[in-house]
Amino acid sequence: MKENIELLNEISKNNVKGFIKKFIDTNFYTERYLDECVDIIGNNDLKKLDNMNIYGKELASIREKNKREERKQEKFAVIYEIFIRHYGATGTDLQSIGKLKHITKEKLIGLKEMGITHIWLMGLLDTNVYPYIKQGLKPQWIKGDIGSPYSVFNYKKIDPLYLDETDTGFDEFDRLIKDANEVGINIMIDLVPAHTSWSVENDRWIPNPNFEFIPFRTEGKNHYVGQYLLPNHGGIGKFRWRDTAEIDFTYNDINDANSVYRLFDDIVAFWQSKGIKGFRTDVSDGCPVSFWEYIISNAKKRDNDVFFLCEALSSYGDGLSFLGELNCFDSVYNYPFYNIVRNTTKGNWAQDLYQYPFDYNLQDYFPNTFLTYFQSHHDTNRIMSDKYSYSNIQSDAEKVEIGLSHFEYSVLRSNGQIMVYNGDEIGDCGNIDGISPLKTYYSYKEGFDKLSQKNEREQKIFNRYSYILNFAHKDIIKYGSYINLYDKNHTQNDNSERFFYNKYIDAFIRYYQNTVLLVISNFSRESKTISFDISQLANIVKAEKYILTDISPDKSCRKDIELSECIVNKTINRESLISADAFTLDCAPHKVYVYEVKTLK
Repeated sequence: MKENIELLNEISKNNVKGFIKKFIDTNFYTERYLDECVDIIGNNDLKKLDNMNIYGKELASIREKNKREERKQEKFAVIYEIFIRHYGATGTDLQSIGKLKHITKEKLIGLKEMGITHIWLMGLLDTNVYPYIKQGLKPQWIKGDIGSPYSVFNYKKIDPLYLDETDTGFDEFDRLIKDANEVGINIMIDLVPAHTSWSVENDRWIPNPNFEFIPFRTEGKNHYVGQYLLPNHGGIGKFRWRDTAEIDFTYNDINDANSVYRLFDDIVAFWQSKGIKGFRTDVSDGCPVSFWEYIISNAKKRDNDVFFLCEALSSYGDGLSFLGELNCFDSVYNYPFYNIVRNTTKGNWAQDLYQYPFDYNLQDYFPNTFLTYFQSHHDTNRIMSDKYSYSNIQSDAEKVEIGLSHFEYSVLRSNGQIMVYNGDEIGDCGNIDGISPLKTYYSYKEGFDKLSQKNEREQKIFNRYSYILNFAHKDIIKYGSYINLYDKNHTQNDNSERFFYNKYIDAFIRYYQNTVLLVISNFSRESKTISFDISQLANIVKAEKYILTDISPDKSCRKDIELSECIVNKTINRESLISADAFTLDCAPHKVYVYEVKTLK
């Protein structure tokens, strides 16, 4: 708050109109900051701000121009993560493991129709596990049954686990790239530069021989590390993963062909030459800023359309600030928004969501980067599993509704950058721990196209996923502005019908050009009748009568609503009881309502 006050002190020296413009440009786009700073800017100026319609089209367009129109979202991506080991697996042994051949052209077409633009082939690279488990051996350095896909041994080789014995190394991969290009889907793979695998020689741990090294003994340890590697065995090192060795980025002379920077640039160039159109960068905040600037700028020189998705493990703000100097990632994903949505299942306030900055604020960290939204991937619990919900919910039907509503909410709050984990589209629940395990065998029923046989539960989930993923392609999601309705509806009166005191309710407006959406979400296990102020709609759309056309993902509960001007335009005294003519909605449990606002003469 101190920084906000200092900024307001500085910009309040300008006239009110100038203040508004700077207020918008600097991301303080909520009444909350104005309320807290009345003493600084003065009551009269605050009144002028209100009278000048700060939520209207004219002023909002300043921000839209500054933050959107000047940088159109050219690399829009709806990403489908495929863990190859599980995709098409028919059992839980080596003979029935998922392989590249299971990603057929027919399935690619089905994914395209579902709204997918990019497929991330998670865990494609060779881990050097296959030669051992093929012989029934299990060295101590192999975690689980078949090892971690992120303990990469050979960065230019596909893991033989995913290939038939007759495959020369790239036969099935080349077929997949050809099919994907014909269907119009981009293929991505992992880039794992923060750490590499160890190898074993005469029962002794040694660095990955695919990285040349100068061996020397680390004090107090019984293994060797090299010029490019730092010890990470037995919990030692930054990442504490015993099957990996941390790469030492201090050897970064780009004039030396053997430097770490040049080695990984060569790896990226190799996969680009094989038809790869994007990279998901593992543990991105474990690598220097200069490394990413070098790698990504070179990759874009080879192909300007190449897509880089950054995994940022640390929390928002501190976790992303290490990338503050960057202008190269196309998208980034991390966990704060995911956690806030998920935490509503253990009673946290849904209104906490409004405090999470909309995508515009991400531009403070990444001028050319969009946030990728998700509610499930390989490092999280399955969204419809027992473990995703923190409460003791026994009903599968309720867990399905929780998962669907949370994912739908994320898409509607997003900028269209979405990530889906394979199997979520038919409600896969994972194992007993609610996950699809990375280091062991696992299989699930396939359901990613229209032709796959599905039961009633799976078909319901598939239809809702297809609807909302295609909805993510709309301009209102990709470019639309966002207004939270919390500011107009919070109060200190303990009135259960007030929006603020129904803590499981969140509502917001999205608008872009001539399209306006009103989104209302009930995160509760119970039905709620909610009345609240929607007068901000009247600042965007002027009419005598309004119709709210229901376009909610759950088509079974759709119902259009006709409203008079007085209801839409009525500003509610937030310290008094709601009047009878306020906007009121009956919200079913775990439901997301989406209304397109239209006018009637």
